[in-house]
Amino acid sequence: MSVLDNFNIGLRKQFIQAHQIEIEKRAKSNKNYRRINEYSEYIFSKSHPIKPNVIMYDSFLGKSMTDNPYAIFLEILKRDTEHKYHHVWILENPDNFQSRRFADLDNVEFIRPYTKKHLQYLAIAKYLVINTSMPYYFVKRPGQIMINMWHGTPIKGMGKYMGGRFGQWANVQRQFLMTDYMVHPNFYTQNIMNDSYDLNKIYEGVQLTVGYPRVDLIQSTDVSVFSNFLSTVVPFDPNKKIVLYAPTWRGNQESVANMTEEFVQNSLAIQSSLPAGYQLLVKAHQIAYDKAKSDNRIKNILVPNDIDTSELLSITDVLISDYSSIFFDFLITGKPVFLYAYDLDSYIADRGLLLDINSVPGNVVLTIEQLSDSLNNLDNYKMNNSENVHDYVSWQNGKAAYYIIDELFDVTEKITNEYEVKIDNGKSNIVIYLDGFEDDDYYSKVQFINSLVENDDNNIVLLTKDHFNDEELLQLSQIRIAYSHIFRLGQVNYSIDNYVPYSLANQGDMSMYEKGSVQEVFEEEIRRVVPLEKVDQFIYLGKMMDVFENNLFAFGMRAEKKTYVKTNSFYSDQETRLGISKNEYMRKNIFPQYSEIIDLTSINSEPIFIGENFYLPLVFNNESMSAIKIENGNKLFIIANSLLDFDGIFGIYNLQRLANKKSYDAIYIYGDEEKFKDYFDVEENIYLVDSKKNNLTNILPLVLNCSDLMLDVKEINKKNKAFYSYVKNKDINIVDMNA
Repeated sequence: MSVLDNFNIGLRKQFIQAHQIEIEKRAKSNKNYRRINEYSEYIFSKSHPIKPNVIMYDSFLGKSMTDNPYAIFLEILKRDTEHKYHHVWILENPDNFQSRRFADLDNVEFIRPYTKKHLQYLAIAKYLVINTSMPYYFVKRPGQIMINMWHGTPIKGMGKYMGGRFGQWANVQRQFLMTDYMVHPNFYTQNIMNDSYDLNKIYEGVQLTVGYPRVDLIQSTDVSVFSNFLSTVVPFDPNKKIVLYAPTWRGNQESVANMTEEFVQNSLAIQSSLPAGYQLLVKAHQIAYDKAKSDNRIKNILVPNDIDTSELLSITDVLISDYSSIFFDFLITGKPVFLYAYDLDSYIADRGLLLDINSVPGNVVLTIEQLSDSLNNLDNYKMNNSENVHDYVSWQNGKAAYYIIDELFDVTEKITNEYEVKIDNGKSNIVIYLDGFEDDDYYSKVQFINSLVENDDNNIVLLTKDHFNDEELLQLSQIRIAYSHIFRLGQVNYSIDNYVPYSLANQGDMSMYEKGSVQEVFEEEIRRVVPLEKVDQFIYLGKMMDVFENNLFAFGMRAEKKTYVKTNSFYSDQETRLGISKNEYMRKNIFPQYSEIIDLTSINSEPIFIGENFYLPLVFNNESMSAIKIENGNKLFIIANSLLDFDGIFGIYNLQRLANKKSYDAIYIYGDEEKFKDYFDVEENIYLVDSKKNNLTNILPLVLNCSDLMLDVKEINKKNKAFYSYVKNKDINIVDMNA
């Protein structure tokens, strides 16, 4: 490690003082920074080891003590008669109807989300049992075991197939890649989740297709006991049958009020349509519940968010839903299911459906009138598409939780059961970090990526930021090879203690690096944003003058082979805030961390004298590909790689006419040599430069050796903006083919 000693001492002192004040101020005034700092204290500290007997449960980010984590909790409680395990539930309201049922247990603890206790357990609990995602700053520590059971068989678009901005699924994907055990209710869900979150090829862990533990509760709940409990919460008539209305969420966070009113109106309309002997209970989606619970119109029929839906389904006689996965769970009962899809067309346009709703088990109704007629004719109910029920519930034999816990606490590596699939792709992971979409050398980076050879032995994984504008998405589409896409999101985890050394390092001052805390920050950040089991090769195509990016991957990334690609020589030297030369810092500290440097800007611009002629070597990847004769006098360089037809905007015919005029001592044509050679095989003053073998950047000295440059300005700006931005400011006459 080279420590540069040419920084300004005064600047350094000011920098340290300013950053000490800044981090302390942030920790007090910004709750997000405070959480990150507190969580970082636990993951970086050796005094907070992982507790082998602690199980942390988080259902819907602390919204309730329900769903699959709750079913697993009940099964472990039943087995753990000696109270070996300490159970920690993350709950927004630790004192609710559900949690009070377990208040007398000394080994069950309820913690509010994002408190110090929560952040501590997030770092020290050996077992993490969840059904959605984790905070973006979470990073699974070595020795922790995470199981994600998600929360339903998907019918609506998920992950990359869901409406919204590109990359909005990044944190869910990141968390899945950290997961040791993924649980699925059926093979359909397994395939959809792996595809929707781009897990195929790169996820390595165990996938358990065993059915859902929560569905176990529909079959195993003591109906009498639960009914007595529910009657203390919701005033329902035990002598009437129950119709449950449980729709999915529509809209977004900004439309909570409107969507809640729609839910209330639908509930009232359904209630007025019920036949004699039936009563309505309604279950609001997690997002809508807080608004709905204060509405007096449905107060007496609204089931609290705290009540587990599967236990509620155990006493339900008729289910009315829509695009929610709840109806797949209820299929196990064989009771009537209605899918009230009153907004089918608009929902498909906005969110999308993975399945044709008319092909799934259950009866679709589009209007309240159709629903009313169906409810008043239940004696003649016949489920549509009942032959497909098996596809979704075939694994639901009441033992899902039993199988999962056997797997979770069994230390054997051997996978023997038919429902277990241990995924080890056996391929090399090549991770490419791509950034600098706004820089002139972006297209050079894309061309380099497209030059990589795809084969069955490698997985190419592209790591980028997670927010893109429309122009950047268009740029991203220029990548032609197949790849898996992961994202850098959130911010770096650091504590108050290591913030200043970390900040100094990102200004080129490595004097405190050897203490180890800075190294830990970079390594933890790589584990957070690149949660892959292994990285065999890493390729850096980020910003060359961004010290933080360069530090992160130089010192944090561990790979068998690390490659740094230099793509831009068109920048002036810059200094950090400490007065350190970035060029010098890169040369002394960054490049030595890589096993290979590919310099796409390294061109031998001095022609080689052979006999009586000068030749210019064309270089790529530091290997001489060919050499081209340099003529004296008036020379023309033509970029014509996209003009292959006689009737094109320029055309081979016009190129021939230009050559025959003998206006130039030499003409260099950059294009597809295979297509051009038949037309320019005899002319002594015409030289072909094969565009398949040579990047434009690599033949820049040849271009600048010419007096005139003919090209399609619009096309070159699309495909090689960096090249054009450079040459247009040089002493060369540019002729636009479209002018």
